[in-house]
Amino acid sequence: MKNLSNITLNNKYQFQNRVGSGSYGVVYSARHLYTGKTYAIKIILKNQTGHGNKQALAEMEADLLDTALLNHNNLVAHLLNLDLIERNGASSKILKEISLQLKVHKHPNILSLYKVYDLKSAIMVVMDYYPDGDLFNTIVEQQRYKNDPFLIKKVFLQLIDAITYCHSKNVYHCDIKPENILVTENGTKMILADFGLALQDQQMESNICCGSSYYMSPERIQNFCQGFNQTESHCMHLERILKPDDGQVHQNVKLPTSAGDVWSLAIILINLISIRNPWLKASLQDPTFKAFIKDPAVLLRILPISHEVYHILCKYLTVNPWERGNLFDLRQEVLDCRKLAEHGPLSVDSRISPADYHLYACQVPVDHVHLDKVRSREHSGMENLEPQREYILEASFPGPHEHERSSKLGMLDRLLHKNNELQLDTALIGNKGQPGEEEIRIMIHEMGSNFSVRTEASVSGMMASSECSLMSYDY
Repeated sequence: MKNLSNITLNNKYQFQNRVGSGSYGVVYSARHLYTGKTYAIKIILKNQTGHGNKQALAEMEADLLDTALLNHNNLVAHLLNLDLIERNGASSKILKEISLQLKVHKHPNILSLYKVYDLKSAIMVVMDYYPDGDLFNTIVEQQRYKNDPFLIKKVFLQLIDAITYCHSKNVYHCDIKPENILVTENGTKMILADFGLALQDQQMESNICCGSSYYMSPERIQNFCQGFNQTESHCMHLERILKPDDGQVHQNVKLPTSAGDVWSLAIILINLISIRNPWLKASLQDPTFKAFIKDPAVLLRILPISHEVYHILCKYLTVNPWERGNLFDLRQEVLDCRKLAEHGPLSVDSRISPADYHLYACQVPVDHVHLDKVRSREHSGMENLEPQREYILEASFPGPHEHERSSKLGMLDRLLHKNNELQLDTALIGNKGQPGEEEIRIMIHEMGSNFSVRTEASVSGMMASSECSLMSYDY
Protein backbone atom coordinates (compact mmCIF):
# COMPACT_ATOMS: atom_id res chain seq x y z
CA MET A 1 0.00 0.00 0.00
CA LYS A 2 1.29 3.44 -0.92
CA ASN A 3 2.10 5.74 1.98
CA LEU A 4 3.50 9.21 2.52
CA SER A 5 6.74 8.31 4.29
CA ASN A 6 9.52 10.82 3.47
CA ILE A 7 7.07 13.19 1.74
CA THR A 8 7.19 16.78 3.05
CA LEU A 9 4.31 19.15 3.76
CA ASN A 10 4.95 22.78 2.79
CA ASN A 11 8.68 22.02 3.06
CA LYS A 12 8.26 22.06 6.87
CA TYR A 13 7.06 18.66 8.03
CA GLN A 14 8.49 15.38 6.76
CA PHE A 15 6.13 12.42 7.10
CA GLN A 16 7.74 9.41 8.80
CA ASN A 17 5.49 6.46 9.69
CA ARG A 18 1.78 5.79 9.63
CA VAL A 19 0.84 5.38 13.29
CA GLY A 20 -2.96 5.07 13.17
CA SER A 21 -6.06 5.00 11.02
CA GLY A 22 -9.82 5.37 11.41
CA SER A 23 -13.01 5.54 9.39
CA TYR A 24 -12.31 8.96 7.91
CA GLY A 25 -8.57 9.49 8.22
CA VAL A 26 -5.04 8.29 8.85
CA VAL A 27 -2.36 9.55 11.23
CA TYR A 28 1.36 9.89 10.51
CA SER A 29 4.28 10.86 12.65
CA ALA A 30 6.16 13.76 11.07
CA ARG A 31 9.38 15.61 11.84
CA HIS A 32 9.54 19.40 11.77
CA LEU A 33 12.49 20.18 9.50
CA TYR A 34 13.43 23.38 11.38
CA THR A 35 13.28 22.15 14.97
CA GLY A 36 13.51 18.35 14.68
CA LYS A 37 10.44 17.94 16.89
CA THR A 38 8.12 15.05 16.04
CA TYR A 39 4.42 15.75 15.59
CA ALA A 40 1.39 13.70 14.64
CA ILE A 41 -0.42 14.76 11.46
CA LYS A 42 -3.98 13.56 11.03
CA ILE A 43 -5.14 13.45 7.42
CA ILE A 44 -8.93 13.70 7.20
CA LEU A 45 -10.78 12.66 4.06
CA LYS A 46 -13.04 15.44 2.78
CA ASN A 47 -15.48 13.41 0.69
CA GLN A 48 -16.82 11.24 3.52
CA THR A 49 -19.50 8.66 2.79
CA GLY A 50 -21.44 6.30 5.02
CA HIS A 51 -19.51 3.31 3.71
CA GLY A 52 -16.52 2.43 1.59
CA ASN A 53 -14.16 4.89 3.28
CA LYS A 54 -11.32 2.37 3.44
CA GLN A 55 -11.01 2.39 -0.31
CA ALA A 56 -11.49 6.16 -0.41
CA LEU A 57 -8.69 6.63 2.14
CA ALA A 58 -6.34 4.46 0.06
CA GLU A 59 -7.19 6.49 -3.04
CA MET A 60 -6.65 9.73 -1.11
CA GLU A 61 -3.19 8.66 0.04
CA ALA A 62 -2.27 7.51 -3.46
CA ASP A 63 -3.44 10.83 -4.90
CA LEU A 64 -1.48 12.82 -2.31
CA LEU A 65 1.62 10.75 -3.03
CA ASP A 66 1.32 11.26 -6.79
CA THR A 67 0.85 15.01 -6.28
CA ALA A 68 3.93 15.19 -4.07
CA LEU A 69 6.10 13.18 -6.45
CA LEU A 70 5.28 15.65 -9.21
CA ASN A 71 6.50 18.47 -6.95
CA HIS A 72 9.86 17.20 -5.71
CA ASN A 73 8.32 15.07 -2.92
CA ASN A 74 6.55 18.08 -1.42
CA LEU A 75 2.84 18.67 -0.79
CA VAL A 76 1.71 22.30 -0.96
CA ALA A 77 -1.27 23.08 1.28
CA HIS A 78 -3.16 26.17 2.41
CA LEU A 79 -2.89 27.06 6.10
CA LEU A 80 -6.32 27.68 7.62
CA ASN A 81 -7.08 30.16 10.39
CA LEU A 82 -7.45 28.41 13.77
CA ASP A 83 -9.43 31.22 15.39
CA LEU A 84 -12.04 31.18 12.64
CA ILE A 85 -12.32 27.42 12.77
CA GLU A 86 -12.80 27.54 16.54
CA ARG A 87 -15.48 30.21 16.36
CA ASN A 88 -17.49 29.00 13.38
CA GLY A 89 -16.32 25.56 12.29
CA ALA A 90 -18.76 23.55 14.42
CA SER A 91 -21.41 23.91 11.70
CA SER A 92 -19.20 22.10 9.19
CA LYS A 93 -19.18 18.30 9.12
CA ILE A 94 -15.49 18.19 8.26
CA LEU A 95 -14.37 20.89 10.72
CA LYS A 96 -16.68 20.19 13.69
CA GLU A 97 -14.29 17.89 15.57
CA ILE A 98 -11.40 20.31 15.05
CA SER A 99 -13.51 23.30 16.09
CA LEU A 100 -14.64 21.73 19.37
CA GLN A 101 -11.16 20.51 20.22
CA LEU A 102 -9.74 23.98 19.59
CA LYS A 103 -12.11 25.35 22.22
CA VAL A 104 -10.47 23.22 24.91
CA HIS A 105 -7.00 22.17 23.67
CA LYS A 106 -5.11 24.68 25.82
CA HIS A 107 -5.63 22.39 28.82
CA PRO A 108 -2.41 20.43 29.51
CA ASN A 109 -4.33 17.14 29.60
CA ILE A 110 -6.06 17.64 26.24
CA LEU A 111 -4.40 16.95 22.90
CA SER A 112 -3.05 20.19 21.41
CA LEU A 113 -3.63 21.21 17.79
CA TYR A 114 -1.12 23.50 16.13
CA LYS A 115 -2.03 23.93 12.48
CA VAL A 116 -4.78 22.96 10.05
CA TYR A 117 -3.95 22.64 6.36
CA ASP A 118 -6.31 22.38 3.42
CA LEU A 119 -5.68 20.33 0.29
CA LYS A 120 -8.00 19.40 -2.56
CA SER A 121 -8.97 16.01 -1.12
CA ALA A 122 -8.06 16.29 2.55
CA ILE A 123 -7.68 18.37 5.68
CA MET A 124 -4.41 17.91 7.60
CA VAL A 125 -4.18 18.62 11.34
CA VAL A 126 -0.82 19.01 13.08
CA MET A 127 -0.96 17.73 16.67
CA ASP A 128 1.30 16.61 19.49
CA TYR A 129 2.68 13.10 19.07
CA TYR A 130 2.65 10.61 21.95
CA PRO A 131 4.53 7.41 21.00
CA ASP A 132 3.74 5.68 24.32
CA GLY A 133 0.27 4.79 23.05
CA ASP A 134 -3.10 4.88 24.79
CA LEU A 135 -4.46 4.20 28.24
CA PHE A 136 -6.00 0.86 27.23
CA ASN A 137 -2.59 -0.61 26.42
CA THR A 138 -1.07 0.93 29.56
CA ILE A 139 -3.76 -0.61 31.79
CA VAL A 140 -4.15 -4.02 30.15
CA GLU A 141 -0.83 -4.87 28.51
CA GLN A 142 1.63 -3.00 30.73
CA GLN A 143 -0.52 -3.17 33.90
CA ARG A 144 1.14 0.08 34.92
CA TYR A 145 -1.32 0.96 37.70
CA LYS A 146 -2.10 -2.33 39.42
CA ASN A 147 0.27 -1.76 42.37
CA ASP A 148 0.19 2.02 42.78
CA PRO A 149 -2.93 3.64 44.30
CA PHE A 150 -1.31 7.09 44.34
CA LEU A 151 -0.61 6.91 40.61
CA ILE A 152 -4.18 5.78 39.96
CA LYS A 153 -5.46 8.83 41.80
CA LYS A 154 -3.01 11.14 40.04
CA VAL A 155 -3.97 10.11 36.50
CA PHE A 156 -7.68 9.82 37.27
CA LEU A 157 -7.77 13.34 38.69
CA GLN A 158 -6.10 14.56 35.49
CA LEU A 159 -8.99 13.08 33.51
CA ILE A 160 -11.54 14.67 35.82
CA ASP A 161 -9.85 18.05 35.41
CA ALA A 162 -9.71 17.72 31.60
CA ILE A 163 -13.42 16.85 31.36
CA THR A 164 -14.35 19.57 33.86
CA TYR A 165 -12.54 22.07 31.67
CA CYS A 166 -14.38 20.78 28.59
CA HIS A 167 -17.74 21.13 30.31
CA SER A 168 -16.87 24.67 31.41
CA LYS A 169 -16.52 25.48 27.70
CA ASN A 170 -19.80 23.71 26.83
CA VAL A 171 -17.93 20.87 25.11
CA TYR A 172 -19.08 17.34 25.99
CA HIS A 173 -16.77 14.56 24.80
CA CYS A 174 -19.37 11.77 24.55
CA ASP A 175 -16.78 9.07 23.79
CA ILE A 176 -14.51 8.84 26.81
CA LYS A 177 -12.70 5.49 26.83
CA PRO A 178 -9.09 4.33 27.39
CA GLU A 179 -8.50 4.07 23.62
CA ASN A 180 -9.20 7.82 23.32
CA ILE A 181 -6.78 8.76 26.08
CA LEU A 182 -3.08 9.01 25.25
CA VAL A 183 -0.37 8.53 27.86
CA THR A 184 3.08 10.02 28.27
CA GLU A 185 5.83 10.37 30.87
CA ASN A 186 5.80 6.66 31.68
CA GLY A 187 2.06 6.52 32.18
CA THR A 188 1.95 9.40 34.67
CA LYS A 189 0.28 11.96 32.39
CA MET A 190 -3.04 11.61 30.56
CA ILE A 191 -3.94 13.34 27.28
CA LEU A 192 -7.61 13.35 26.23
CA ALA A 193 -8.03 12.99 22.46
CA ASP A 194 -10.55 12.19 19.69
CA PHE A 195 -13.43 14.67 19.84
CA GLY A 196 -15.18 13.09 16.87
CA LEU A 197 -18.45 12.53 18.76
CA ALA A 198 -18.27 15.66 20.93
CA LEU A 199 -21.33 17.86 21.32
CA GLN A 200 -22.09 21.36 22.57
CA ASP A 201 -25.72 20.77 23.48
CA GLN A 202 -26.19 20.78 27.24
CA GLN A 203 -29.08 18.34 26.86
CA MET A 204 -29.62 15.55 24.36
CA GLU A 205 -32.66 13.49 23.34
CA SER A 206 -33.19 10.23 25.18
CA ASN A 207 -33.35 8.26 21.92
CA ILE A 208 -29.82 9.23 20.77
CA CYS A 209 -27.16 6.51 20.95
CA CYS A 210 -23.70 7.99 21.28
CA GLY A 211 -20.36 6.54 22.43
CA SER A 212 -18.66 3.15 22.85
CA SER A 213 -20.66 0.33 24.44
CA TYR A 214 -18.42 -0.49 27.42
CA TYR A 215 -18.39 3.15 28.53
CA MET A 216 -21.78 4.46 27.43
CA SER A 217 -24.23 5.49 30.08
CA PRO A 218 -27.57 3.63 30.02
CA GLU A 219 -29.56 6.63 28.79
CA ARG A 220 -27.35 6.71 25.67
CA ILE A 221 -27.85 3.02 24.93
CA GLN A 222 -31.60 2.73 25.24
CA ASN A 223 -34.49 5.12 25.48
CA PHE A 224 -35.47 5.51 29.13
CA CYS A 225 -38.31 7.91 28.40
CA GLN A 226 -40.84 5.47 29.87
CA GLY A 227 -39.19 6.03 33.25
CA PHE A 228 -40.36 9.66 33.43
CA ASN A 229 -43.84 11.03 34.07
CA GLN A 230 -43.40 13.87 31.60
CA THR A 231 -40.72 15.34 29.36
CA GLU A 232 -39.70 17.99 31.94
CA SER A 233 -39.54 15.55 34.87
CA HIS A 234 -36.22 14.71 36.55
CA CYS A 235 -37.66 11.87 38.63
CA MET A 236 -37.10 8.42 37.11
CA HIS A 237 -39.17 5.34 37.99
CA LEU A 238 -36.88 2.32 37.83
CA GLU A 239 -39.74 -0.16 38.04
CA ARG A 240 -41.09 1.13 34.73
CA ILE A 241 -37.71 0.58 33.11
CA LEU A 242 -37.40 -2.97 34.44
CA LYS A 243 -40.99 -3.79 33.43
CA PRO A 244 -41.89 -1.42 30.60
CA ASP A 245 -45.49 -1.12 29.49
CA ASP A 246 -45.22 -1.82 25.77
CA GLY A 247 -48.75 -0.62 25.15
CA GLN A 248 -48.08 2.90 26.38
CA VAL A 249 -46.69 5.61 24.09
CA HIS A 250 -43.93 7.81 25.52
CA GLN A 251 -42.29 10.97 24.24
CA ASN A 252 -38.55 11.45 24.16
CA VAL A 253 -37.12 13.39 27.07
CA LYS A 254 -34.06 15.64 27.18
CA LEU A 255 -31.27 14.47 29.47
CA PRO A 256 -28.05 16.22 30.63
CA THR A 257 -25.20 15.54 28.21
CA SER A 258 -22.55 16.01 30.91
CA ALA A 259 -23.91 13.04 32.89
CA GLY A 260 -22.79 10.64 30.16
CA ASP A 261 -19.18 11.80 30.53
CA VAL A 262 -19.41 11.35 34.31
CA TRP A 263 -20.59 7.75 33.84
CA SER A 264 -17.70 7.00 31.46
CA LEU A 265 -15.17 8.33 33.98
CA ALA A 266 -16.60 6.06 36.68
CA ILE A 267 -16.09 3.04 34.40
CA ILE A 268 -12.50 4.13 33.75
CA LEU A 269 -11.92 4.28 37.52
CA ILE A 270 -13.01 0.63 37.63
CA ASN A 271 -10.57 -0.12 34.78
CA LEU A 272 -7.67 1.49 36.63
CA ILE A 273 -8.35 -0.43 39.83
CA SER A 274 -9.45 -3.84 38.55
CA ILE A 275 -8.18 -4.05 34.92
CA ARG A 276 -11.65 -5.09 33.78
CA ASN A 277 -15.09 -3.79 32.88
CA PRO A 278 -18.13 -4.43 35.07
CA TRP A 279 -20.41 -5.30 32.10
CA LEU A 280 -20.43 -5.41 28.31
CA LYS A 281 -22.89 -2.52 28.11
CA ALA A 282 -25.24 -0.68 30.46
CA SER A 283 -28.33 -2.23 28.93
CA LEU A 284 -31.19 -4.25 30.37
CA GLN A 285 -30.18 -6.97 27.92
CA ASP A 286 -26.86 -7.31 29.78
CA PRO A 287 -27.41 -9.69 32.75
CA THR A 288 -24.67 -8.15 34.91
CA PHE A 289 -25.96 -4.62 34.44
CA LYS A 290 -29.54 -5.71 35.09
CA ALA A 291 -28.34 -7.36 38.29
CA PHE A 292 -26.59 -4.11 39.24
CA ILE A 293 -29.82 -2.13 38.81
CA LYS A 294 -31.63 -4.51 41.15
CA ASP A 295 -28.77 -4.75 43.67
CA PRO A 296 -25.76 -2.40 43.28
CA ALA A 297 -23.83 -4.47 45.84
CA VAL A 298 -23.13 -6.92 43.02
CA LEU A 299 -20.12 -4.69 42.28
CA LEU A 300 -18.50 -5.80 45.55
CA ARG A 301 -18.89 -9.43 44.52
CA ILE A 302 -17.48 -9.14 41.01
CA LEU A 303 -14.83 -6.42 41.39
CA PRO A 304 -11.74 -6.19 43.66
CA ILE A 305 -12.73 -2.79 45.05
CA SER A 306 -12.95 -1.35 48.54
CA HIS A 307 -16.23 -0.46 50.21
CA GLU A 308 -15.30 3.22 49.86
CA VAL A 309 -14.85 2.87 46.11
CA TYR A 310 -18.14 0.98 45.95
CA HIS A 311 -19.99 3.88 47.56
CA ILE A 312 -18.30 6.32 45.17
CA LEU A 313 -19.32 4.20 42.19
CA CYS A 314 -22.92 3.96 43.36
CA LYS A 315 -23.13 7.75 43.33
CA TYR A 316 -21.62 8.19 39.86
CA LEU A 317 -23.20 5.13 38.25
CA THR A 318 -26.69 6.23 39.21
CA VAL A 319 -29.09 5.22 36.45
CA ASN A 320 -31.01 8.50 36.59
CA PRO A 321 -28.66 10.99 34.89
CA TRP A 322 -30.28 13.91 36.74
CA GLU A 323 -29.20 12.38 40.07
CA ARG A 324 -25.70 11.34 39.00
CA GLY A 325 -22.93 13.03 40.99
CA ASN A 326 -20.90 15.95 39.64
CA LEU A 327 -17.21 16.06 38.77
CA PHE A 328 -16.25 18.47 41.57
CA ASP A 329 -17.54 16.07 44.22
CA LEU A 330 -15.99 13.08 42.44
CA ARG A 331 -12.58 14.76 42.51
CA GLN A 332 -12.71 15.39 46.24
CA GLU A 333 -14.06 11.93 47.05
CA VAL A 334 -11.23 10.26 45.14
CA LEU A 335 -8.70 12.45 46.95
CA ASP A 336 -10.19 11.52 50.32
CA CYS A 337 -10.67 7.79 49.60
CA ARG A 338 -8.66 5.82 52.17
CA LYS A 339 -8.06 2.70 50.09
CA LEU A 340 -9.01 1.51 46.63
CA ALA A 341 -9.20 -2.22 47.40
CA GLU A 342 -9.72 -4.40 50.46
CA HIS A 343 -6.70 -6.59 49.76
CA GLY A 344 -3.34 -6.34 48.00
CA PRO A 345 -1.18 -3.35 47.02
CA LEU A 346 -4.20 -1.09 46.46
CA SER A 347 -5.42 -1.60 50.02
CA VAL A 348 -2.77 0.70 51.55
CA ASP A 349 -3.87 4.02 52.97
CA SER A 350 -3.75 6.37 49.97
CA ARG A 351 -5.56 9.39 51.34
CA ILE A 352 -4.04 12.63 50.09
CA SER A 353 -3.12 15.03 52.86
CA PRO A 354 -4.24 18.65 52.41
CA ALA A 355 -0.56 19.57 52.67
CA ASP A 356 0.02 17.57 49.46
CA TYR A 357 -2.97 18.91 47.52
CA HIS A 358 -0.62 21.08 45.46
CA LEU A 359 0.78 17.89 43.93
CA TYR A 360 -2.71 17.09 42.61
CA ALA A 361 -3.77 20.63 41.73
CA CYS A 362 -5.70 21.48 38.57
CA GLN A 363 -3.41 22.40 35.69
CA VAL A 364 -3.47 25.88 34.15
CA PRO A 365 -4.38 26.17 30.43
CA VAL A 366 -1.45 27.17 28.21
CA ASP A 367 -1.32 28.72 24.73
CA HIS A 368 0.56 25.84 23.12
CA VAL A 369 0.16 27.29 19.62
CA HIS A 370 2.00 30.51 20.52
CA LEU A 371 4.76 28.61 22.34
CA ASP A 372 5.15 26.29 19.37
CA LYS A 373 5.56 29.25 17.01
CA VAL A 374 8.26 30.63 19.29
CA ARG A 375 10.08 27.29 19.38
CA SER A 376 9.88 26.92 15.61
CA ARG A 377 11.14 30.52 15.12
CA GLU A 378 8.08 31.55 13.15
CA HIS A 379 8.24 35.04 14.70
CA SER A 380 12.00 35.46 14.32
CA GLY A 381 12.34 35.58 10.54
CA MET A 382 14.17 32.23 10.59
CA GLU A 383 11.19 30.47 9.05
CA ASN A 384 8.90 31.70 6.31
CA LEU A 385 5.46 32.54 7.64
CA GLU A 386 2.56 30.82 5.91
CA PRO A 387 -0.35 33.07 4.89
CA GLN A 388 -3.63 31.94 6.42
CA ARG A 389 -6.66 31.20 4.26
CA GLU A 390 -9.94 32.15 5.78
CA TYR A 391 -13.12 31.18 3.99
CA ILE A 392 -15.13 28.15 3.00
CA LEU A 393 -18.45 28.75 1.26
CA GLU A 394 -21.27 26.33 0.60
CA ALA A 395 -23.00 26.97 -2.71
CA SER A 396 -25.94 25.52 -4.63
CA PHE A 397 -25.40 24.79 -8.34
CA PRO A 398 -28.74 23.68 -9.82
CA GLY A 399 -28.99 22.05 -13.20
CA PRO A 400 -29.67 18.53 -14.43
CA HIS A 401 -26.46 18.10 -16.39
CA GLU A 402 -22.85 17.94 -15.26
CA HIS A 403 -21.67 20.27 -18.05
CA GLU A 404 -24.08 22.97 -16.81
CA ARG A 405 -22.65 22.84 -13.30
CA SER A 406 -19.08 22.82 -14.68
CA SER A 407 -19.93 25.89 -16.77
CA LYS A 408 -21.28 27.70 -13.69
CA LEU A 409 -18.20 26.77 -11.69
CA GLY A 410 -16.01 28.20 -14.43
CA MET A 411 -18.08 31.38 -14.58
CA LEU A 412 -17.89 31.82 -10.80
CA ASP A 413 -14.15 31.15 -10.91
CA ARG A 414 -13.63 33.99 -13.40
CA LEU A 415 -15.83 36.35 -11.36
CA LEU A 416 -13.94 35.69 -8.15
CA HIS A 417 -10.59 36.13 -9.88
CA LYS A 418 -11.32 39.75 -10.81
CA ASN A 419 -8.40 42.01 -9.82
CA ASN A 420 -6.42 38.89 -8.82
CA GLU A 421 -7.89 39.12 -5.33
CA LEU A 422 -9.10 35.55 -4.89
CA GLN A 423 -8.10 32.02 -5.66
CA LEU A 424 -10.93 29.51 -5.97
CA ASP A 425 -10.42 25.81 -5.38
CA THR A 426 -13.39 24.29 -7.17
CA ALA A 427 -12.94 20.80 -5.76
CA LEU A 428 -16.19 19.04 -4.95
CA ILE A 429 -15.85 18.23 -1.25
CA GLY A 430 -19.43 17.42 -0.34
CA ASN A 431 -22.86 16.84 -1.83
CA LYS A 432 -26.38 17.43 -0.57
CA GLY A 433 -29.79 17.26 -2.17
CA GLN A 434 -31.19 15.28 -5.09
CA PRO A 435 -29.21 14.65 -8.29
CA GLY A 436 -29.26 17.82 -10.38
CA GLU A 437 -29.84 20.00 -7.31
CA GLU A 438 -26.60 19.46 -5.43
CA GLU A 439 -25.15 21.92 -3.00
CA ILE A 440 -21.45 21.95 -3.80
CA ARG A 441 -18.94 22.98 -1.14
CA ILE A 442 -16.31 25.36 -2.51
CA MET A 443 -13.04 26.37 -0.89
CA ILE A 444 -12.28 30.09 -1.29
CA HIS A 445 -8.86 31.29 -0.15
CA GLU A 446 -7.78 34.85 0.54
CA MET A 447 -5.08 36.16 -1.83
CA GLY A 448 -5.11 39.91 -1.21
CA SER A 449 -6.01 42.39 1.50
CA ASN A 450 -9.17 43.55 -0.27
CA PHE A 451 -11.02 40.33 0.43
CA SER A 452 -11.04 41.01 4.17
CA VAL A 453 -13.44 43.92 3.60
CA ARG A 454 -15.78 42.02 1.29
CA THR A 455 -19.19 41.41 2.75
CA GLU A 456 -21.25 38.27 2.50
CA ALA A 457 -23.71 40.28 0.39
CA SER A 458 -21.10 41.21 -2.22
CA VAL A 459 -19.92 37.62 -2.53
CA SER A 460 -23.56 36.52 -2.77
CA GLY A 461 -24.09 39.09 -5.52
CA MET A 462 -21.23 37.72 -7.57
CA MET A 463 -22.57 34.21 -7.16
CA ALA A 464 -26.09 35.27 -8.10
CA SER A 465 -24.80 36.83 -11.31
CA SER A 466 -23.57 33.38 -12.31
CA GLU A 467 -26.96 31.85 -11.39
CA CYS A 468 -25.51 30.30 -8.24
CA SER A 469 -26.68 30.97 -4.69
CA LEU A 470 -24.70 31.32 -1.49
CA MET A 471 -25.94 28.86 1.14
CA SER A 472 -23.75 29.55 4.16
CA TYR A 473 -20.29 30.27 5.45
CA ASP A 474 -18.71 27.25 7.12
CA TYR A 475 -16.25 29.55 8.80
